[in-house]
Amino acid sequence: MGLIMLTGCSQTPAQHDERLRKAAGVTAFRITCTKDMWERTRKTTTSTVEGKVTPTSKAGVVTVELTGPQLVDYLTKLKHLAFPNLGGSGDPLARRMYDALAPQVDKIRPGSAGGPVPQIVLDDVVATTTAPSPSPKASSS
Repeated sequence: MGLIMLTGCSQTPAQHDERLRKAAGVTAFRITCTKDMWERTRKTTTSTVEGKVTPTSKAGVVTVELTGPQLVDYLTKLKHLAFPNLGGSGDPLARRMYDALAPQVDKIRPGSAGGPVPQIVLDDVVATTTAPSPSPKASSS
């Protein structure tokens, strides 16, 4: 029997390690999402990411403030849940959260203290389009 080597099986985003380095340096990062999204993505069977959770004025929505080390832990947890190494589709909630966090973390510039606190708002809505009103029919005389 021949030896089978599996390469390229990990779906881990190539920029993940750089994101962790950037996240480590922030003093605060805010996430606004539903309470159940936060609860379900912050826990695994072995660990839980803690953060300062504040309810918003919108029912069921919270703002979570994480320190840099907490954000590193959260991104690591999300990566493991969203991007399984050997097959499987991964957790869709973790993938959605990771995909929302990644662009904002990518914008962090080390050594740029005093700027605004990086944040994301995960509050997707269904796009609605208004159908054009039918034009009045020309009356024939």
